[in-house]
Formats: sequence, structure tokens, C-alpha cells
Amino acid sequence: MHRAASLVLVSIVIAGGAVISSADAAGPIHQPAAVGTCTLSALRVTAGWAGAMGTIAGSVNLINRGATPCILKGFPGLTILDHGVPVITDVVRTLEGPAAGSLVEATELVPGQASTVYMQWINFCGSLSGPVSLDINFPHGARLVTAVRSPSIAGRPMAPRCGTRKLPSSLLVSSFQPGPDWGVVGLMSFYGMLNLHVYADAYAEVIDPGVSQAQFIAGYRQTRHVAIDLIAVPTYRVVRGDLTYECIGVRLTARQTRGPALKYGGWVMVVVPAYKQALVLIGGSRVLPNGRALVPDQATCAASIPAGAG
Repeated sequence: MHRAASLVLVSIVIAGGAVISSADAAGPIHQPAAVGTCTLSALRVTAGWAGAMGTIAGSVNLINRGATPCILKGFPGLTILDHGVPVITDVVRTLEGPAAGSLVEATELVPGQASTVYMQWINFCGSLSGPVSLDINFPHGARLVTAVRSPSIAGRPMAPRCGTRKLPSSLLVSSFQPGPDWGVVGLMSFYGMLNLHVYADAYAEVIDPGVSQAQFIAGYRQTRHVAIDLIAVPTYRVVRGDLTYECIGVRLTARQTRGPALKYGGWVMVVVPAYKQALVLIGGSRVLPNGRALVPDQATCAASIPAGAG
């Protein structure tokens, strides 16, 4: 396809609120089969926390040890247990985790990949004797109890400072999010800035968009919000020199100021330079209308890196 036609296609899809490679990208996207919910038998679950400034912060990490992809979605129910006895019941489902911007509605775990639930515990006026564990209730009804790795103080498990007895002890919990990854943080930051309508800053995180900044901004004017319905992170990385590439599977919903919401799916390529500021590489991305999230194999991802990108 000629460059002019490719530029028009990019402009149209950017106007829909997603990112997509130009039509110059070779090869069709083969849509994957539907993916089911993660079962307990497919997960290895660990939990831990540490303290600072009177609060306790930590995470629950869930690794897919099965042979096929699976999905975690929503918020888990968490109860802190001290020697098997609940010590906290006030759970606030508001914590976003380390990546500012867009939250992820669901996380698809390819085999070997992890999802993380971030938690912060504040205002505890009791004491812990240990051992400390977490009672985890999954949205689909499964349940397990796992031990918590925690530093100890004077032989007792660490707990948050007592701020006031007038308020309950609270546990702030995130939904199931992708595990810590520079590429994911960059991608979520990009869509977060779009949703804040900080278009110039979002454009600064794009490499080779095929359109000018003015066209990029104009294309998003009718987009009210882009929701990351699902994200799937590969276990491999493509390294070329001091650049690291990731093809991150996504499913997106672009809500317009007028008209119906638009659905997209495929993968977005991000490049992470040595200084860790991830950038969206549109020329290597393959996001199509009504597509499913797709994590290509390492060879396909490597072959999708545009010439001259590194």
C-alpha cells in the first residue's frame, strides 16, 4: 500500500481511540481461541509485604503454571489472618498499583506469566502473634489461604501503626493487574494520558506514528475514554542493542463523545530503551477492529519491528 493510503488508515484508527500499525505491516492476524478463567490448580500464589512510614504495602503474585493461557478479572476478596483468626474486615477496592493512568480490567496470563494484586494496610491498633496469612476469595468463587512473607519486629510480624482507634483498620486492594513490567507501565501511562486528554504528552510517548502531532491530537478529539479491557504480557523479550521490544496483547474499548463504543484487539509493540522510559511503536503494533488480544510468538514479534527501529 502506498504511504499516503497507510497514513490515512492510521489516522482513521487513531480517531477511533486505538493504535494500529500501518497497512504496510506484513501478514494477517490469526485470532486466538477464547481463553477461560484461571483455576486454582493452574496458579502458584505467593504473598508478602514490608513496612514504611507506619503503613504496610505488599502484593499477592499469581503465576500461571499451566500449559494454556488463562484470565484473572476483577477484585479478589482479601482477609488478613493472624494464627488463622481474621484481624481486618474493612477492604477498600481503590488501590491502582504502581502504574498511574488507566487500570486494566482483566489480565490474561500466558504460561509462566504473573498477575499482581497490590495491597496497602493502614491503621492497625492491635498486635500480631503470627503466623500471618491471607484468605483469598476469587471473583469466580474459588478460595485459598496463603502465608504472608513479612519482616518481624521483636519477634512479632510487622503491622501498620495505630493512627486512631476511631477508624477501622483498612486494607486497600487493587484488582488483578499485570505483573511489574516497564513496557506495561509505559502502555498504561500512554492510555492514561489520552484519557486525561493530555494529547501532546501522549504523542511524546509514540514512535513513528505516521501522522503529525496535529493529526494525532485531532484524531482523538472525539474519543472520550479508552478502556483497557484486557492485557496479556509475553514472557519473552526481543533485545537489539540497548533497546528491548515487547509485543503486548490488548483488548480495548474506545468510548466516543458521539456514536457507539468501538472495540479493538491484537498487540501493541512497546520499546524500552536502556533508561527504562517505554514508548509505543505504532509501526510494529497490530491492533484491529473487533480483534482479540494476541501475544505473538517471539519470532513474529521480532519480525514486526520496523526497519530502522533498532
